[in-house]
Amino acid sequence: MRATANPVLRFDRVSKAFQGQIVLNDLTLEMQQGEFLTLLGPSGCGKTTSLNLVAGLIKPDAGTIFLRGKAVDALPPRRRGLGLVFQSWALFPHMNVFDNIGFGLKIRSAPSAEIRKRVGEMLDLVRLPGVAEKFPSQLSGGMQQRVALARALVTRPDLLLLDEPLSNLDAALRKEMQIELRRIHSELRVSTLLVTHSQEEALVMSDRIAVMRSGIIQCIDTPQRVYNQPPTRFVCTFVGEANIFKCRVDEVAQGEAKLSCGTLKIIVEAQPGIVAGQTVVAAIRPENVMLALGSGSNEAVIMDAVFKGNNISYSAVAGGEILNIVTPPPGDGCAFAKGDRVLLTFPKSKVILLEAERLDA
Repeated sequence: MRATANPVLRFDRVSKAFQGQIVLNDLTLEMQQGEFLTLLGPSGCGKTTSLNLVAGLIKPDAGTIFLRGKAVDALPPRRRGLGLVFQSWALFPHMNVFDNIGFGLKIRSAPSAEIRKRVGEMLDLVRLPGVAEKFPSQLSGGMQQRVALARALVTRPDLLLLDEPLSNLDAALRKEMQIELRRIHSELRVSTLLVTHSQEEALVMSDRIAVMRSGIIQCIDTPQRVYNQPPTRFVCTFVGEANIFKCRVDEVAQGEAKLSCGTLKIIVEAQPGIVAGQTVVAAIRPENVMLALGSGSNEAVIMDAVFKGNNISYSAVAGGEILNIVTPPPGDGCAFAKGDRVLLTFPKSKVILLEAERLDA
């Protein structure tokens, strides 16, 4: 985890348990000013508990949470300088859009002229001009989500907290709002902490992703590095799909390691500490497996082919190993068919080496 001179948020060895069950275990984390950081993981991993601790809705059992360099464990939520958008959006049904967005300013006794100005700025920012007098029941789900976001941002928070904010939208709206949230963050540079179980949301919107499991951060890095260089099997398979092989290192020479995975032969870029005779775990993303008609070394048989429009998903068997493979549709329209014998190629720069003891993690 990279240290920063003045992090907007810092967890210092924070732990939390509910009814004797540990949810967060000695969590240490720093978030930079202006950063979009995502806590990504399955249900029960501790990501929402982390957000609730930052918000002041619950208190840690051990450790300290710092905002802008100051410990805030004793501060009530209203004094933490936060904006919050929850899964349900929680708009006031009896208030119109203007009053919903301006609510936080009103309770802070902001002048009416300032409220009008800042609410208007927020409506422009979230691309909802002309809806100020409408009520939530008159808006689509995507519009309600934008109003909730505008309400959270109008007070100019030091940190914006997003708790699964897109989960109630349909697939098309989710994709649209991912781009919109990224755009708004780029314009305002407001520090943003997102909690989600969606790898797509995390990859699209984040500056960094912290992948969590059982209350522990397994990996924290840029989306590109989390996807292309995951350190563990859990991270590799949670953030995308992967074919996983337990392999023996046959030879290490001239910067390459030759691996045997059953009957499959894979060449990878040698890493420090890799020696002949060692057992390693190799992973390769389905889109990085190359296919060609033919027979010979690394031969496989197509078991199934599913056309998905922008790609074709194959299931193939090779030496007892079942592989998932994704390719673009061929230009001539002729895809591989069930029963075809094909040759597999694994580009060495695309093969990911994981620690052997992580195989069953």
